[in-house]
Parts: sequence; structure tokens; C-alpha cells
Amino acid sequence: KIISSADGRMEWPSVAEYRSFTHIKHVLELEACRQNGPLTDDVIPLATVVRNERVLIESFLNHYRQLGIGRFFVVDNGSDDGTFEYLARAPDVDLWRTDASYKKAGFGAYWQDGLFSKYAPNRWVMYADVDEFLVFCGIEKGLDNLVRSLAERGETRLFAPLLDVYGQTSIDQTEIAPGQNPLEVCCWFDADPEKYEQFDRGVSVKGGVRRRLFFSDYDSSPQLAKY
Repeated sequence: KIISSADGRMEWPSVAEYRSFTHIKHVLELEACRQNGPLTDDVIPLATVVRNERVLIESFLNHYRQLGIGRFFVVDNGSDDGTFEYLARAPDVDLWRTDASYKKAGFGAYWQDGLFSKYAPNRWVMYADVDEFLVFCGIEKGLDNLVRSLAERGETRLFAPLLDVYGQTSIDQTEIAPGQNPLEVCCWFDADPEKYEQFDRGVSVKGGVRRRLFFSDYDSSPQLAKY
């Protein structure tokens, strides 16, 4: 029942069929290492997939704790640099691990969606990679206030453009210590104008330093937005 489109994307006839698929993926491929029980109604959980993120993981967790994230659903995909051991000591982390293919899991999306469908249905949830630090107007008021403002406007998701930031020196000379806020070091960003386009699933954003350094045109460059 899975449909493969001409551009290689996987498509499903219905949301229910997709959720069934992601449930099977997470049950078969993820080993539960620690689960902290049911979420309370006021908790916003965050899901992420990690592999060898020891330098950033402490800063990442602390950033989102300060925003109001109450639980982290983390899938460790074969770390061998101490990331797994650090996460295993964090009391607000529900931890799974796997050696299965990240790419074949929709670059981790199938695992995260499967976990959210089972353990966090019918609530606001958040997806973020370990090198993604959410900032927004009113950040000092926390995520609860942001969610309330979205709900009051009838929104069901948050559009978040991605801004690549980097340090004052060359990339190979930029160092971030474990636990250090990376935004203290990487506070520069590319001034090349972004390209915004409306498409069937939302807004496409392209450009920035990744396009400028690694791609010859906007069409071949990666998407710089999430919901």
C-alpha cells in the first residue's frame, strides 16, 4: 500500500496507514533502554535521533529545558563517543537505541513519528536535530506561551526557517566545548538572500551558506525550513 512517487518520496494512501507503518518500524527496530512512564497533560515532549553528539548534546538538552520541554524521546543510532552513556544518566530522557539504517527510517522520521503516535498522541510535540536551537520572539516566555498563541490563531504547526550560523574563524578552526552554548561561538550567518516559494505541503526555503558554498543553484540546494 506504500506508493513511491517519481521523485523517490514515499507516500501513503492515508494518515492511518502511515501511522501503522511507523508503529511497526519503531517496534521492530528500536530497543527501549529507559522509559519514564506516561506524560502528564502539561508536558511538551521533544523527539530527536542522535549519533556521536557528545559535544552538543548537553547544550541541546539545556536549551530546550529552559524553553519548557518536559521530556525528551531520544533514539541513539549507534553512538560510540559517550553520547549514549550521557543520555542514560539524564532523568528527563526516554531512551531507545538501534543500529538500523537511519536513511531507510526516513532519516529518522519514521522512528520519531512512531514514538509520538504511541506515547504522545493528541498533543503538541516538537522535532529537532541536535544542531538545531529554536529561537523566537517572546522566547523568554517559553514554549507554553508560543503554543497558546498558535492555538489561538487556529494553527496546528509552527513554520520554522533554518538559519545556518558559524564562527568568526574558518570551520576547521571553530571549536565548541561540551556544555558550551554553541550560539556564543557561532553567531555569524550568511547574508545571501533566501528564496521562499509556496508548494503543496507548505513553504520552501532555500539559500544561505550551504547553497553558497556547496550548490551552484537554488533548485539543487537543501530545504531550510521545518514545521
